[in-house]
Amino acid sequence: MKLVVVSAGLSVPSSTRLLGDRLAAVAAPAATAPEPAPADVRVVELRDLAVEIAHTFTNGFPAPALADAFAEVAAADGLIV
Repeated sequence: MKLVVVSAGLSVPSSTRLLGDRLAAVAAPAATAPEPAPADVRVVELRDLAVEIAHTFTNGFPAPALADAFAEVAAADGLIV
């Protein structure tokens, strides 16, 4: 089970990120029950990708870090956004 948290908070620490982390902490064990294997939780911070997002709007091609974020979201079994 792969769970991806997407956070768009601007502050550090971000209340949005803290909420996403808390939701993931509750959702991950529930999503894999009754299996003992923990969920694979990944976090995508849009704040860190802001420049790459802007460049993608102008040139149409995501930079490697943004492409990785797209791939994480596309491969997720569950999203917390």
